[in-house]
Amino acid sequence: MTLLNIFCPECTPWLLLMLAGAWILGWLFWSMFKGSAYKANIRQLEADLGDSQKENTDLKTDLTQANYQVEKQTKDYADLQSKLSDLDMKFLAQREKLAAAESKINPDVSNWEQRIAKLGEELPSVKAEKEQLMVAYEKVKAEVDAQQAPPK
Repeated sequence: MTLLNIFCPECTPWLLLMLAGAWILGWLFWSMFKGSAYKANIRQLEADLGDSQKENTDLKTDLTQANYQVEKQTKDYADLQSKLSDLDMKFLAQREKLAAAESKINPDVSNWEQRIAKLGEELPSVKAEKEQLMVAYEKVKAEVDAQQAPPK
C-alpha cells in the first residue's frame, strides 16, 4: 500500500475495487462484442486448416499415384520401343529373304524378252537349215535304201 499512497494518497481499497470492476466490465464488453468475432474467426481458421490438411493429404496421394502411373507408362514405353526394334529387325530380315526368293522365282524379265526377240529373228534361218537338212536326210536315206535293197 505504500506504493499506492505515493501515487494516490486519497485512494482507498474501494476505489481499487471499482477500478478492478471497471476493468472486468471492459473485458466482458470487449469479449462480448469483439471476442466472439475473434473466437469465431479462430474456429473458422482451425476448420480451414483441417480442410487444407485433408486437401494436402489428398494431393499427396494423387501425386504418388501420378508418379506411379508415369513410371508404369515409362516402363511400358520402353518395352514397346524394345518390341518395335525387335520387330523392325525381323521385318528387315524377312524382306531380305523375300527379295532373295523373288529373285530366284522371277528372273530378270527384260533379259528373257531380249532372248525371245533374238530367237524370233533366228527362227527363219533355222527353218531354212531344217529344210536343207531334211532334203539332205531324204537323199541320204534314199541312197542307203538303194544300197541295202537286193538287186532284182
